Amino acid sequence: MKSAYLASLVAGVILSLVYIFQASYSSLMSSISNVLFLFLSFAAVSSAIIALKKYWKNLRDRYSQIWLLVTIGLLLWLVSKVVWSVYSMPPNTTMPYPSFADAFWLAGYAPIFAALHFYLRSFDFSFSRIRYSVFASIVSLALLACFILLVPPVVAANQKGVAVLLSLVYLGFDLSLLSMSIHGLFVFFNGRIGVAWAFISGALFLNAVGDMLFSYATQTNTYYSGHALELLFQFSCILCALAFYMHMKEL
Repeated sequence: MKSAYLASLVAGVILSLVYIFQASYSSLMSSISNVLFLFLSFAAVSSAIIALKKYWKNLRDRYSQIWLLVTIGLLLWLVSKVVWSVYSMPPNTTMPYPSFADAFWLAGYAPIFAALHFYLRSFDFSFSRIRYSVFASIVSLALLACFILLVPPVVAANQKGVAVLLSLVYLGFDLSLLSMSIHGLFVFFNGRIGVAWAFISGALFLNAVGDMLFSYATQTNTYYSGHALELLFQFSCILCALAFYMHMKEL
């Protein structure tokens, strides 16, 4: 496990340095950004596939269904990033928003949401009043902080009603997934898969913040391939892959 932590830490440091010193290779940064996106997304998908192979029994088995749904969701997000990379390949290209990449990204929420729901339903658990109060408070504060900090600038920046609606849909889906992951974190915190759920919660949190900042940047024409906000998505992929690895080690 220590080797997995070390590898993730090293990957995070290298990614940060790549973005910090991109001025030295600015003409190559767009290509580097696309390669990093695809590589890390593929790593997350590969980790999910390995977990699926380990836990697979048959299509009727609920646990097999859960990991199949996770894999499908991440595959759809990988396809979304491939499409986005195609959009960004030509130099000096204005990124469309919405685009076909958004369609695949939105489609990926459904199987991942279903997987988290089925996973939590598969365990017999109950919250104490104190734990439930803490959980409800954390989720409420997360919702409030996101709406206060992220919604106003995104709405102000968007000129098209469709873009505003899409940005808010992203926020709603991201917060729903984040809420479920925090729910699971409280359920499994002291259990064998508590560490894995902590990484899942961190991955979904970074993804939620990244989505809203991306919406804002694209609508204010400040986004470009190699923008520092991409680190949020890339760190999210690393945490996601690490979460599946830890889950296989712990359970």
